[in-house]
Amino acid sequence: LGGWLLLERGPSYPLFEPYPRVSSEWALLKKGLSVEALEQHRGQHFTERDFREIRECGFNAVRIPFGYWVVRQPQAGEPYVGPALEVLDQAVEWAGQYQLQVLLDLHGNPGGESGDHPCGRANPRWTWRNWRFEESLEVLAEVAQRYGGYEHVTGLQVCNEPSEKVPVDTLVNFYTRAIATIRSNGMPASRVAVVLPIYREHRAPEIREAWVAGGHVHSGHDNVAFDLHFYHSLGGYAGNLAHARHCAATRKHGR
Repeated sequence: LGGWLLLERGPSYPLFEPYPRVSSEWALLKKGLSVEALEQHRGQHFTERDFREIRECGFNAVRIPFGYWVVRQPQAGEPYVGPALEVLDQAVEWAGQYQLQVLLDLHGNPGGESGDHPCGRANPRWTWRNWRFEESLEVLAEVAQRYGGYEHVTGLQVCNEPSEKVPVDTLVNFYTRAIATIRSNGMPASRVAVVLPIYREHRAPEIREAWVAGGHVHSGHDNVAFDLHFYHSLGGYAGNLAHARHCAATRKHGR
């Protein structure tokens, strides 16, 4: 359910239309998007009707991306508006009402898991040290505690698309600590999957190597999923593929 609790130009396009050069929630708020407009968006972008229609289409789950500022007060100096847990609470309630499983997605970590707009801010000066790992773990703990009692909340994703500038050992260390944090705060492996993004396919081998070298394969990390993002419609190489090539790529990714 993109563009709801973390604004992105594509799914949140009506808010961005007056600002053609703005690509992130941070910049949009800096440019003057009002709190009233943001709150109206949060109240209307998705409604109970959408959850009902998703179920009627035969789907059984939704992924709900959100920025950390939805869970807690933003850091001083940041333009984000939050918290807004009442909106996330309502989403979880509607999902349960229509028998939809929920994957909660911490799409925008404190400090950002990258310098790109999907985490809330496009920041060319970003470095991996800007990512506030300790605070991220605190947010994950709060989310696990709050939603661990919902049987239909069956997944928690610890970030969205971590930059390749994050050293692999640093990323794996954060992932293992995130798993422990989530498990110790009310989301057991018997019911909730922890989703760990690899993001781009070519980084999978080095993350796998670091995971194995760290002894994490046999360390009791049950119900953990690594997440790859394959894009077929956002320009670049994929934008030049014929339909048959897209189909072939999709079959390859499915293997």
